Amino acid sequence: MQSNVLRRVVVHDRFQLELKLGYPLKQGAQTRYRIETYLFAPHSLGINAANYPEHEFFRDIQHYVRMKTPSFKLHEVLESPHSPLVRSEALLREHVGALTPATEDTLRDRLRILRAVFKSAAQNYLAPLAHVPTPMTQEAEKQFIDLVSTAIDSIDQLARRYRALSTQLIEARATPDLLRAFRLTDESISILIEDLLLRVHQIAHAWLSPPLLAKWQARLVARVRVEIDYRTAQQYPSVLQKETRESYMRRVSVLKKFTSSVLWLSTSTRREGTTLEQVLFCYRRRRLDDVRHVDRLLCPGCL
Repeated sequence: MQSNVLRRVVVHDRFQLELKLGYPLKQGAQTRYRIETYLFAPHSLGINAANYPEHEFFRDIQHYVRMKTPSFKLHEVLESPHSPLVRSEALLREHVGALTPATEDTLRDRLRILRAVFKSAAQNYLAPLAHVPTPMTQEAEKQFIDLVSTAIDSIDQLARRYRALSTQLIEARATPDLLRAFRLTDESISILIEDLLLRVHQIAHAWLSPPLLAKWQARLVARVRVEIDYRTAQQYPSVLQKETRESYMRRVSVLKKFTSSVLWLSTSTRREGTTLEQVLFCYRRRRLDDVRHVDRLLCPGCL
C-alpha cells in the first residue's frame, strides 16, 4: 500500500543529517502516523552503544514541525486575491491612518509567508530548466528565453511592489518591530532573487548556443548586480565578499529561519503509556491501603 508520508534524507551541514517528513492532516479528525527509521553507520566510524549511548542520541535530535508552504503559481503570487503580497497591499490601503496591534501581527505574518511562497513558486516555475535538452535545438533555446524572461519580469514586479510597501508602512505609522520584520524579509527576498538568477546563469550553457549564451548570461549578471547594489544601499549586511564569507552564510541562515518560522508549530512531547501507568499505580496504592485497614482490624496494636 502506498504511504501518504513523504520522506527525504539530506545532508544539512558538516555535522547534521536532516530527515524531512511530510504528511497530510485530516480536517476535524485526529491524525496519527507511526514511522520506523533505521540508521546504519559504517563500522569504520566506531559508533557503538558504549561511546554513543541511547540517551545521548535522543538528546541530540532536534524536532521542528511546520505547516507546508501554501501553494501558488508564480503569476498567482502577483495576482491571486489570496496571495500574501496582494492581501498585504489591500490591508495597508484599508488602514491608511494607523495600524492596530492585531493588524500589525497579521501584516508581520503575511510578509514573512510571502518569502516562502515566492521561493516555492519561483523554483517550481524554473524546474523545467533542470531537464537539459539533448541535442540543443532552436525550440529549446526559445523555451529557455521565454521561461527566463517571464521569470525576470515577475521577479522585478514582485520586488518593486514589495519595496513600495515601505512607504505605506511609514505613512501608517508602523511600529519599529514591524518595520524591522519588513526589512529582514526584504533582505531575505533579495538574497533569494540573487540565488535563483545565479542558478539559471549556471545552467544557461546547456540551453543556449554561444552567441545567445553570452547575451543572456550578461543580462542575468546585470540583474544580480542590481540586487547586490540594492542591499548595499539599504546597508544590509548580506553582501558577499571574500572576507565576509562565513558571516554571509550565517546571515542567510538567520534570515531564512526568521521568515520561515511563521510556519512553525509549537510541539510538546508526551511519553506513551503514562495514563495506564497512573491507573495501575492508583490501583496498587488502593490495594495497599485496603491491606493496612484489614491489618488494623485484625491486630490493632501491631500498627
